[in-house]
Amino acid sequence: MLIRNKLLLSAALSVGSLIIIFIIKEYSGVVQEQLSQGQQLVLQLENKVLTLRKHEKDFFSRLDMKYVELHQQTEKSLLPVAEQLRVISKQHDIDTTAVATLDSAVNRYSKLFSDVVTLQQQIGLTPTSGLYGKLRDAVHNVESLVKQHNN
Repeated sequence: MLIRNKLLLSAALSVGSLIIIFIIKEYSGVVQEQLSQGQQLVLQLENKVLTLRKHEKDFFSRLDMKYVELHQQTEKSLLPVAEQLRVISKQHDIDTTAVATLDSAVNRYSKLFSDVVTLQQQIGLTPTSGLYGKLRDAVHNVESLVKQHNN
């Protein structure tokens, strides 16, 4: 084989190697971008779960139904983020059981919170509503009966 042919072969191999390196670099850049997006989704999920807890605490401290609505809105916005994370995880063969566990935990938590809200509504959100209001009315009736009896 002539030196010229060897040089051409060597140049072709070098160019081919450079093309392969470029393709691998681009692919790893895309993978890194997707994994970075997955990391951002995890942070969003953490933030939304903390927001759920905040709305729960606000409801219990203020007994205002607007916080139940905010809780429901946050829960609905959490589901698509979890689904996006699941898709990215599946694309890169990452275990999705943590996302599934989070989904079931959030569903269970939301149902329990809804049940507690219903019970709190039955008890009463204000001093004049629900069972609390009935108890208050009964106490006022007893007070008036005691006043009448003392006179």
